[in-house]
Amino acid sequence: MAVYRGSEVFEGEIGQDVRIETSDTFNTRYRLFVTSRRYDWCLNFSPAVEYDISFVDNATGSEVFTINGRGCEPDVLKHFQDALGDVH
Repeated sequence: MAVYRGSEVFEGEIGQDVRIETSDTFNTRYRLFVTSRRYDWCLNFSPAVEYDISFVDNATGSEVFTINGRGCEPDVLKHFQDALGDVH
């Protein structure tokens, strides 16, 4: 399980009246991380890739969904779409 909270921004002034504000840098609830590497070509001339796809909840920093593996690029997209359908 991955935990990623991202960065926080601290703004303010140091002086007679000290006011420091903190805020998260994320504007969305979820973040998508995708890594892939082409290692060969498939018989249909599409790239053969290794991939890792993860959704992280920005509110908790926890990994909500992940898939990884190897395959032809069009098959990876189909696998991703099928996995998203299973999440509902």
